[in-house]
Amino acid sequence: MKVTHKSLMIAFALMIVSFPVVADSFTGHLVHVGGISPGIGPTRFALQLDEFSTDEEVQKLATTLTEEGSRALQREMHALDLGWLRIDGSVAVPVAVARSIDVEGGRIVRVLIDRPISFFEVWNRPRIADYPMTILEIQVDEEGRGQGTLIAAAQLEINEEGSLEVESLGGWQSFRLRNVRERTES
Repeated sequence: MKVTHKSLMIAFALMIVSFPVVADSFTGHLVHVGGISPGIGPTRFALQLDEFSTDEEVQKLATTLTEEGSRALQREMHALDLGWLRIDGSVAVPVAVARSIDVEGGRIVRVLIDRPISFFEVWNRPRIADYPMTILEIQVDEEGRGQGTLIAAAQLEINEEGSLEVESLGGWQSFRLRNVRERTES
């Protein structure tokens, strides 16, 4: 098979198009809200977002949560993949919802993840199994430096006023995000 200069250029162009463009990338450290245990330091995290959720997508998910409940919301979230979160070199988990809100002096990035459920949780059904979501919020300044919060196990509900309520399992599932750095690619 003869490979021409033109066919190489077309192949290269198709290869470039097939790779997703990274919208935003964040790195930093997770620190347990209760402090660091002796001998255990902060844990690194990496968050990559390929795109952000549209208003229509978020409204559809809110309607699903309101009308059908948390399990239906989880089913819809399984099909969404806007990026990933990796903690301390573990397997990356897909991000289902990502929003960026401009505020004075920077912005806030909020992420919702359908929390991976372990075999232990499926088999034994401990209380944590009722908290199937992970929520992450990062505040970054104009230089891309910031901090945030991660709630590893949360329940979501839309209250009677139409506002989103978040219930966490408790302090042992809450983390501070420190030394957050943003890298935006064009």
